[in-house]
Amino acid sequence: MEKNKKTLWRFKEYFLVPLFLCVIMAITQFGTYYLGSFINGFYKTMWSVDFKLPVDDKIPFLVDFTTIYLLGNVYNILILFLINFFIGRKAMYMLVTLEIVGFLLSLICFICIPSPITSLVTPKPDPGTGFSGWLYTTLIVPDTTNNASNFPSQHFIYLISVVLTCFSFVKLGFKKDNIKVISMCILSSIVFVIVGLSTFFIKQHFVSDAIASVILMTVLYVIFHFAKIFPKINLFFKTIYLKMHLPGEHYE
Repeated sequence: MEKNKKTLWRFKEYFLVPLFLCVIMAITQFGTYYLGSFINGFYKTMWSVDFKLPVDDKIPFLVDFTTIYLLGNVYNILILFLINFFIGRKAMYMLVTLEIVGFLLSLICFICIPSPITSLVTPKPDPGTGFSGWLYTTLIVPDTTNNASNFPSQHFIYLISVVLTCFSFVKLGFKKDNIKVISMCILSSIVFVIVGLSTFFIKQHFVSDAIASVILMTVLYVIFHFAKIFPKINLFFKTIYLKMHLPGEHYE
């Protein structure tokens, strides 16, 4: 009986809770993205801001990075499970808080600053006829056509949020738990670079979109840290956690 209870605890801890939070994050991300595009779609023809920099024209179009770009969305789901397992529940809640607030702030930017990437894909690049070309034509082109704003980049919002979360739990020493955290820091940094570059190579973002996201989330993290928001968020989630009939000693 006790063994069955522990199995149920682990199932809730490492699967149900992260899965629920993944759904909440996905609704927030895609909801803010498409709501922002829908709203400013009414007036983007009257005015818009072009954040294109000279460096954007020097970045080549590499259609093979389409797969990496799309896998970035899968990574944003799996990373919750990985952080929960390797670092802990507090880190997962920190990540969820940063991303949700970041996405909501991006919605305000989408509505107030229409910034389509039309100039970035003119003339339209030739994706070719291979698998990557098919992915680009099927999934990326419709998104680029209907998108009314890309400033700041939501891809970079979640990428930098993961990096900030992982590094905030690093401690001195080479204890087993700290090695796990350092491993997650390395993983998140590598993915940040590779997926981040893919957004440039398939012409989905200006460099300025990425810079804005990194600055936004770094400032948000600093504010939340000094205002002690994260402990309050943790306490809020712990209350919900305990209501799921998980013993307090299993919380950490």
